[in-house]
Amino acid sequence: MLSAWEGFITLVVLLGLILGAALLARTWTRLSLVRVSCKRTIREHRLFPGDRTELKLEVTNRKPVPIPWVEVEDAIPPDLVDENLPPSSRRPNCGSLLRSSSLLWYRRARWKYSLRAGKRGFYPLGPIHLRAGDLFGFYRRMMEFPLFESIIVYPKIFPLSQFSIPPLFPLGDVRSEKRVFQDPVRPIGLRAYQPYDSLRHIHWKASARCQSLQVKVFEPTATLQASLFLGVDSYQRDGIFQEEDFEWGISLAASLANHLVGKGIPIGLFANGRMIDSGQPVQILPGGSREQILMILEALAKVTPEVKEPLESFLQMERRILAQGNTLVFVLHQISNTLTRQLQELKEEGYKLVVFLSNDPETKGLDQTVIRKWARPPSISPPFSPRGAA
Repeated sequence: MLSAWEGFITLVVLLGLILGAALLARTWTRLSLVRVSCKRTIREHRLFPGDRTELKLEVTNRKPVPIPWVEVEDAIPPDLVDENLPPSSRRPNCGSLLRSSSLLWYRRARWKYSLRAGKRGFYPLGPIHLRAGDLFGFYRRMMEFPLFESIIVYPKIFPLSQFSIPPLFPLGDVRSEKRVFQDPVRPIGLRAYQPYDSLRHIHWKASARCQSLQVKVFEPTATLQASLFLGVDSYQRDGIFQEEDFEWGISLAASLANHLVGKGIPIGLFANGRMIDSGQPVQILPGGSREQILMILEALAKVTPEVKEPLESFLQMERRILAQGNTLVFVLHQISNTLTRQLQELKEEGYKLVVFLSNDPETKGLDQTVIRKWARPPSISPPFSPRGAA
């Protein structure tokens, strides 16, 4: 009032406008994120290396007050993006995906972003951070949306042109390529009676029609159940972890599992490496369902080089739940003398063994017929989807 009496009306009006703008900006900022929602949508959560998926971010303003500017930030692992995103200040080893816009009343903004699956792994996403403020830039407000999701990149799968395990039991559910045993519950035809044929297999009605003895011909089958063991600690050599060989070993395990499931063989997976989300080793009992291969691929995507216990003690513990006569398939980089003795004991107990070694085998105490030396597939060979996973 004193300034106004002295003729400083312009200064009073200007000061009033500044204080009013500040008050309006503060009130506007407080209301900016009220009744604002955020949503993330991912088209595919399970990918193979090289596959692409689409990530959508959506921010909705559900009030009659417009938002001058809003910025959404999502942390993305670098193995899922093609470009170099700026580093995220909230999550280490992640890039910051930033998108901004202005929102009128009862409007929404959408952004699309293409993700590419690179390296095998388990990639968690979230939370999403939203920032908004007033038109003048005086104040800011932030809100966190706990939108936790994950993307799993399966290991590469390569076709196996030749891989077979001899049948262990004379009767069962898996068709055999060799006509060694016959399953009496699966007749496939008739033939003339021979002196060595059992009388129980005579088809009396057909014999009456043909006026000669006819016997049933059965489908040759064999029971086969396989357990796949991945020795994570076998890739530790001279204090150095062979990461590249380990990744190819995981691809081999995935390829073997896919091959056996494609033949209708129940398959299980055991690995002494900790899974990244639970910290526990992989323990999947043999099964033949359609979801089994997906469970195995997901476990192989999550397994890490961190070992919970040595393979020798891990195998000693798991052998108690393995069915007698189970086929044990080992994927290793190298094999120790202790493990060699364990495998020889398992062989003597009736288990069928197949050992895949990526390093030069040193197995003096183990039958050489169970050793398979394998090499990496050519890098240009494309991975393909597992049978039944589409």
